[in-house]
Amino acid sequence: MESIRTKQINDYIKAGKEAKIQPIGISSIIIEDERRDEPVYEIPIDLLRFNVDNGRFFAEKINKNKELGFELDSDNKDHEVYFLELLLPEKDPESRRFVNDIRNGGQLMPGVITYDGYVIDGNRRMAALIKLYIETKKAKFEKLRVHRLPPTINLKNIYIIEIEHQLKKVGPQPYGPINEMLKIKEGMEKGLRIEDIANRIDWSENKVKESMSRLRMMDYFLTKIGSPGDYSILTNYNEHFVELMKGKNKLEKEGSSAIEIDDYMEIFFKAMGANIDKSFDKVLGHRGPLRNLPEAFLDKTVNPELKELINPENNPTSEEIFKTIKNASDAIEFIRTNKKPIELLKQARILIEKIDINSEAIFETQFINLLNAVESTLQRFKEKINNS
Repeated sequence: MESIRTKQINDYIKAGKEAKIQPIGISSIIIEDERRDEPVYEIPIDLLRFNVDNGRFFAEKINKNKELGFELDSDNKDHEVYFLELLLPEKDPESRRFVNDIRNGGQLMPGVITYDGYVIDGNRRMAALIKLYIETKKAKFEKLRVHRLPPTINLKNIYIIEIEHQLKKVGPQPYGPINEMLKIKEGMEKGLRIEDIANRIDWSENKVKESMSRLRMMDYFLTKIGSPGDYSILTNYNEHFVELMKGKNKLEKEGSSAIEIDDYMEIFFKAMGANIDKSFDKVLGHRGPLRNLPEAFLDKTVNPELKELINPENNPTSEEIFKTIKNASDAIEFIRTNKKPIELLKQARILIEKIDINSEAIFETQFINLLNAVESTLQRFKEKINNS
């Protein structure tokens, strides 16, 4: 049965054709793997709707729904302001430039809508036009130029059109990395093969596979912390999970056992738990501490301290996690640049002498155990020297 909005769009296009003002032109578009020259229409934005499942803001939409306490609905006119915030954040300089480009040059490329008026490609352009119309009340900002898909097209082909228009390197403002991965996952759930998706977005098959492996690690972490599917938590941490996968690959190449690799990942997840702890104001960066984590884990001297973080008897605070991983990273950095025995011993002496002998901490069990370990190490060196 034809919806009210579909009928309104049909009537508008029909009236425009009769008045010889529709369509406004012809443009090429790929539909169902066939490139076609299809009409471009100027459709009043009032007849169109944002695509609530738009891959561009999937993770951000989850956060916005949580913040608002209800699900965004593109059919609800009162929700329009929230879609504008998601698509064109006020504090984002690129969004301001984009709106000014539309203001000065108009809409250059046609978007794509479904037969019933949902925008598949062109949501940001429509958001910019809405903003400009609110600001200026000029009629030229009231309509969106679009291709209209046939009513018979299926969801799989609608998905293909979106990724070909949005995820290719030559596309418009790129999706965020998490939203890219979620969009690729959607395609696989729709039955597309990895090679099909890779070909359509100009990625290698390995890049697609790696992105899905990374997303699985994110899913595991989110489930572990009791927030399954809340990708907004990890919006700024994609590169951290890139380092996780690099570290996992490094350990596999070094011949680490499956148990060891699991331990490494659990330590990484401890680090991420500290990073997302809103009561803690420090972050373990992906370029330093987490990039050095695999090497620290493989180092026999540093490894035991890291493993204490995942000891079932311990429940380390975010501060303790931060210090342990930061110290491990610093140790690796020092070892990497100062491998001469005398330099290492000098540094060890300096660090030991920095310990306050009047501190209450020296009576703690952990301090005493570490001190005994240091004495044992020194004793081995003395025995080696005396026996030579």
